[in-house]
Amino acid sequence: MRAVEKVERLVKDATDQDAEPVLGGKKTDGEMDTFYPEAILKDMNAKMQASNQLFGPVVSFYKFKTESEVLKLANNGGCWAGKLCIYR
Repeated sequence: MRAVEKVERLVKDATDQDAEPVLGGKKTDGEMDTFYPEAILKDMNAKMQASNQLFGPVVSFYKFKTESEVLKLANNGGCWAGKLCIYR
């Protein structure tokens, strides 16, 4: 599977499960087949395939209530480098 197709599939899976695109989230007509536009997704959760398989121009935001909850998310994920944003 091509990388662009994988990113498209993972973003679609996330939005089908109620992640909300703040920016982008899908290709537009006329874009090259090898290009996926940047995207920002909010309301992600650990059950989404993109939570541990997404490597592309996508920033993902997860909600959490406690420090232990966010540590559990970080420790159980597969590829968290650069995609975990902590805020209060």
